[in-house]
Amino acid sequence: MQQASPLRSPSIDVISIQSQVVYGSVGNGIAYRALLKKGLEALQVPSVLFGCPPYYGKPHGGVISGDWFGGFLDDLIARGVMKRARAVIVGYLGDVMQCHILANWLQRVRSLNPQINIYIDPVMGDYGEGIYVDERIVNCYRSPFLRLANGLTPNGFELEQLCGRQLSSREQPGADAARRAGAVERHHRMGVGHQRTGRSATRRRSGIDAGHPAGNAVLYSSEGQIGGQRHRRSVHRVAGQPSAAGRCARRGSGCRRR
Repeated sequence: MQQASPLRSPSIDVISIQSQVVYGSVGNGIAYRALLKKGLEALQVPSVLFGCPPYYGKPHGGVISGDWFGGFLDDLIARGVMKRARAVIVGYLGDVMQCHILANWLQRVRSLNPQINIYIDPVMGDYGEGIYVDERIVNCYRSPFLRLANGLTPNGFELEQLCGRQLSSREQPGADAARRAGAVERHHRMGVGHQRTGRSATRRRSGIDAGHPAGNAVLYSSEGQIGGQRHRRSVHRVAGQPSAAGRCARRGSGCRRR
């Protein structure tokens, strides 16, 4: 009797970890399509799962439990996916437990696959709204996520939270980011780029660039520079945004399996 051959883990380029909805285009839904369009094979790990974005009305659903969330991530390691994946992108996280689970998992993944790129969108708040996540999640973005990331895609408000001070010019974020990067053992330096986003004209302007619409700062390590891409962030950030996926898609040659 012929023995069945062992199952082979699929060739996956990118793991997208963020919010997900059944109906609507936000979070993982947007990221997956952006990556697929660039020829990248991607898997989606939900941090929260809702029936629809909140602007349609109060949806059903909620935060994925720690047991399930950690189990999803552990399964990817067990199947051998993370040894060959090219990148991980992280968006909205549902609670602080997910932050701790994800931080530990990312360190394990880095040990298994030192060449993997990790892109993090530190979803925590915006001008006019303030911080709308648990303060402990903000602290996770400052550390340990900052040490693990090859790239960050904060908005102006979020960049100020990461730097711990108000920023008033284009030059200042770069200097603050460089100082923070000095504490990162894995990277020699970090740079900062800027881009315009498609926010409503009624949105408050960012202090980073007085006189210009609020934009996203693109932080990147010298080992994994990220190109800019114009995009529109969702008004309701509970479902995340495609910016980190956009970075990875723009750097297709860096994410695509060789």
